[in-house]
Amino acid sequence: MIFPIIPEISQFPNMKLNKAPPTSPMITLIYQGKELFMILPVITLVFYLQIDPALGNIVIKHIGGNRMNIRIAEEKDFNTVKDITQDTIKSAYPKYYPQGAVLFFSEYHSDENIIRDIRAGNVYLLISEEDIPAGTVTISDNEIDRLFVLPSFQNRGYGKALLDMAEEKIYSSYDVIKLFASLQAKNMYLKRGYKEVEYLTIDTGHNDYLCTSVMERHI
Repeated sequence: MIFPIIPEISQFPNMKLNKAPPTSPMITLIYQGKELFMILPVITLVFYLQIDPALGNIVIKHIGGNRMNIRIAEEKDFNTVKDITQDTIKSAYPKYYPQGAVLFFSEYHSDENIIRDIRAGNVYLLISEEDIPAGTVTISDNEIDRLFVLPSFQNRGYGKALLDMAEEKIYSSYDVIKLFASLQAKNMYLKRGYKEVEYLTIDTGHNDYLCTSVMERHI
């Protein structure tokens, strides 16, 4: 049986459409309290979902309906990826790290490293519903890196959308995800099921030390 899922309509037989603020670009099918799958990105206000009536009551949680999308970055996007990365580091990291560590992060995400990853097809851009590049993530084999959302676009679900996409892509080929967690992001990763496998103290070369966690999550 196929039901049309339209934001203005809230009730269907054996179904319920929960509305939420348009901040996250996904819908989630929940059955007996378990999330069965997500669709990302949502680019239209009308969806069609095939439902087996034998499943009984199903909750459809529709979040968003905006035109947010995630795409592979091209070489022409280099300055955009660089600006998102460097602006986020300069804005957010001084709240958690000494100046030497902030400089280390900035140098680590150098022009050379960014363009290398773009040319390898490893960099993704998130475009907001306002058609503005708002976030980025880099996926290298089974490692997530350079996950940044511009401060003015934070708290809108974009970081989660980028992470969801990166995890799904990696899990299609690997059974473990690796990443380096910054201080401000560590608790978020722990809540998502990541485990700390190593704690590093790095000499930044700027009279400061950087403390970071190597984290992994298995299927």
